[in-house]
This record gives sequence, C-alpha cells and structure tokens, in this order.
Amino acid sequence: MIKITKSKLKKLASLMVDQEEKGELMSELIKTAKDRYSLRKHEVERDGKKIMAEEKHLWDELYILGEDSEAGKILKKSHPEVFEALKENNESSKKLQEFISMGFAIDIKAMKFTDYVKLIGSLFEYKFRWYKIMIICSFLHFVLLILSFIITTF
Repeated sequence: MIKITKSKLKKLASLMVDQEEKGELMSELIKTAKDRYSLRKHEVERDGKKIMAEEKHLWDELYILGEDSEAGKILKKSHPEVFEALKENNESSKKLQEFISMGFAIDIKAMKFTDYVKLIGSLFEYKFRWYKIMIICSFLHFVLLILSFIITTF
C-alpha cells in the first residue's frame, strides 16, 4: 500500500496549485501574444528563399516543430515572457511529477489499473484512520460525560 499522510497531501495540494497557476499564466501569455501580434510578419527562410510569414503561422509551426525550430527562435526573441512562463510551467510540472513519484511511488505518466486500485485503497485507509480516531475521541468524550454525571449525582 501507499503511505498517505497529512503532510504529503498538503505538499501535493501546494504543488498542484503552483502548477495550475503557472499553467494558467503561460496559457494567458500565449493567448495574448497570439491575439495582439498574429498579423505581425517576420522574415523566414523556406526552401532556400526568404519570405515574410505572419506570427500566427509561426505559432502553428512552433507547436509542430518545437522550440528549436526557426519559428521557435523568432518567437523567443519576440515574446521572451511567454517562453519564460513555459519554462517555469515545465519546471513546476516536473516538481509535481517527481513528488508524486517519490511520495506515493506512482508514475503518473504510466499508471496501470493496479496503481489506481492501490491509490484508492490507500486513500480509504488514510480516511479510515482519521474516522477511527474521531470515533475513539467521541467514545471517550461520552464516557467522560457519563462519569461526570455519575460523580455530580452522588
């Protein structure tokens, strides 16, 4: 079974919030750059010829060919804040994946059905521990109430 603790769950929640915020910022910066500058033209080389290409086409090319492509190099110069946000988002995502891998012994990129079963079982076990503690505390509270009633009536 996977050992789940309150501190692990707090750390997981913190990393998830951080990753979500960085992902939203990155998406917003990309959307803004595309909306504002989609018609701006850049000189690129295609089939040995220099042509003018609109940024909206460079974004598509970047998506397909990656950051090391000519489009990626041009867009990095034009929109460094987007690529900084992308880098931070990737680092945050990596931290989250590493924490899940180390803290819960799960590879989230290659989860199998048995991993889901183990995780769900561990979550139930974690919750059950807390319910047992609450039941015991409630029982002790009830016993103390009865004892105090008995002591005050005699």
